[in-house]
Amino acid sequence: MASRHEAIALALIAVLEPLDVHVTRTLELPRNCPKPGLANVVLGDPEEVDYQLGVNIREWARGFSIEVIVQHHDADARLALLDDVLVAIGDRLLEETLGGLIDHLEVGPPVSAETIPMEGAASLCGAVIEVTLFYETSKNTMEIQS
Repeated sequence: MASRHEAIALALIAVLEPLDVHVTRTLELPRNCPKPGLANVVLGDPEEVDYQLGVNIREWARGFSIEVIVQHHDADARLALLDDVLVAIGDRLLEETLGGLIDHLEVGPPVSAETIPMEGAASLCGAVIEVTLFYETSKNTMEIQS
């Protein structure tokens, strides 16, 4: 069993896994890009935003980044592939509560779309999507989720 914080991280990965890209968690810069592309989830630290006295409920905001990388030899196809993956991620996160583990989430626009030339291989193109999750825990922040 996982704490609520970890259960949320695992649920987020599970929501993204059906995508046509390889989904990883907090991977350092990739040595290679899998053929369909890569979506790397980098979780931030939870930040307590409020505490409800009397009911002992702690409210949290937790930011994370989804680093998306695709590879294709043709520049137009590479940008179209990146856009397709970004749209698919947005669709997967739309109205998502991660099985009731979070109250809601906010998805920012993709940033830093850039092409990275690779010697002897097709160029890489990547972007980062910033997302913030909002959820509550009891006074015991490491409470096990069932």
